[in-house]
Amino acid sequence: MKKADSDKDINTLFFRISAISGRISRIINHYEGDKVKKANEPEMCLGTEVSRLQYHLVLLANSFHINLFDSVDKVLEKSAERDKNRFMSLHDPVTELSLERFNTVIETNDCLNKKKIWGSCQWIEHRDFESNLTHSLPSFLRFTKSAKAEGLDGYVFEIQDTSLANDENGLQTAASKLVSFLSEHNPVGQEIRTKETSGEERQFSYNGIRFFLTTFASFYSKGHPRHSPVKDSFFILLQSEFSMP
Repeated sequence: MKKADSDKDINTLFFRISAISGRISRIINHYEGDKVKKANEPEMCLGTEVSRLQYHLVLLANSFHINLFDSVDKVLEKSAERDKNRFMSLHDPVTELSLERFNTVIETNDCLNKKKIWGSCQWIEHRDFESNLTHSLPSFLRFTKSAKAEGLDGYVFEIQDTSLANDENGLQTAASKLVSFLSEHNPVGQEIRTKETSGEERQFSYNGIRFFLTTFASFYSKGHPRHSPVKDSFFILLQSEFSMP
């Protein structure tokens, strides 16, 4: 990799790293907090900015003949030992069991293959329906803020409410309760009104983004496009308008 060969180059790298770090902070503040994006502010992808930061850090390290990867390994090893069991595991929408189970649906559905999807928090049996959805609400809100810039396609809610019958009525009840819950917690303060689209799909808007709602369940026959091999679970997929052709 090319090295910076003068103090001027090193200064330039430092200022670029500072600027990129500032953009990363702004993106995270927007995704995780209440930092509203400016109307004229361009879309910024967190993954792209992190890659740029890593690239420039390697250039800067090379300028001082530092093996950045060895240094990072040492820091991570020390931190892993020091912080072992200090922190609770937090929700990660790309490693959740809900998404892992929904992947069995994706594997047999050509329309969903290669889609970038987030999963809801693990359903807790002793909690009621609304409490379980409340647990996933911050994650879904983060999805609405980041979907367009990060190229995300959808968010899937796994519903494991044993009080609902495992049939079409139970599934529609679950979907209606989810939409009602989101309507009550819509950041833009508008009541959600769903409307039918082609087939059995419904659409609605949440936080200024249009979503297409599709349901999957095990009671459908194996040849049905909405069949799920996962028993005792309903899956409600909300695909963003950015994902639709």
